[in-house]
Amino acid sequence: MKEEQLIFIVSQPRSGSTYLQNLLSNNTQTNTTSEPWLLLAFAPLIKPGLVKQSSYDHRAAIEALQLYQNKYDINMTEHVKQVALTMYTPLAENYEFIIDKTPRYWEILDELVSLFPKSKIIVLKRNPLDVVTSMIQTWDIKTLEQLNYFRRDLLEAPNQIDAFLDKHKNNKNIIEVSYNQLINDKVSTVKLLYNQLGLVYNDDVLDTSKNTKYKGKYGDPYQNSQSKPKQPINKVFQKFKIGYANYLGKDYFSKNNFTCQTMKPTMVFDYFINLGAFRDKVGLFNLKRELSLLYKKTIITYFK
Repeated sequence: MKEEQLIFIVSQPRSGSTYLQNLLSNNTQTNTTSEPWLLLAFAPLIKPGLVKQSSYDHRAAIEALQLYQNKYDINMTEHVKQVALTMYTPLAENYEFIIDKTPRYWEILDELVSLFPKSKIIVLKRNPLDVVTSMIQTWDIKTLEQLNYFRRDLLEAPNQIDAFLDKHKNNKNIIEVSYNQLINDKVSTVKLLYNQLGLVYNDDVLDTSKNTKYKGKYGDPYQNSQSKPKQPINKVFQKFKIGYANYLGKDYFSKNNFTCQTMKPTMVFDYFINLGAFRDKVGLFNLKRELSLLYKKTIITYFK
């Protein structure tokens, strides 16, 4: 297994990554599987700062490991790389390329480049306002507390992805793809991607009805099976989106050519921001009690 065989698809969740994976694996050259999250399992070693809590003292463990590495001149990156390539090997049997589609690799984009500088990384971008709408509708999210599980995907991912693309704008192995282009100009976009990846294109790859390589527990339920119709989002989430747009700012939308009709501070989004602050401070168990001390009863009632 060589790193040149690896293709990564990275994005915010609900950005169309499963659909793109479906199109790019619909050939005899490429294999894939349901999101493996393989490299995130190595995150404590390749990006220790991602681990916030553990039953052991993670900071002490990392310090001790670094001392051991330094003493015996051990290159941890190279060891992790070799283990990862070994784990990818069964997927590559009888195929030239494999696709690891794990959207949350946005957390370790720079680490991906460091581990696999010869691999291709496709960064799929979608308007974050459409992303959050899709999250709410697809996963049947009813409350801001439920949406809070995805707070880093919403608050951190857009700007981290932009910063990564700016940093690597001259790297031919980093490929930026627009969700809108993929949907509105599928043929040209897929042809270009096949060429960039070294795949042989023919029009048959656009008919993905028989491709099952990507199916599994993790991924888009609308791709995996028929799902119930999407319902309009309620007024609370509409106000959340207005505040979310304001949080991202005009420059972000202008730079990425994303549509945004209204942006301004909203109480709903402020509530969401404070959910994260209190979750980190006191834990989910005490969250509602702590919030009730901070917000007036009328405000809490408003969000129900």
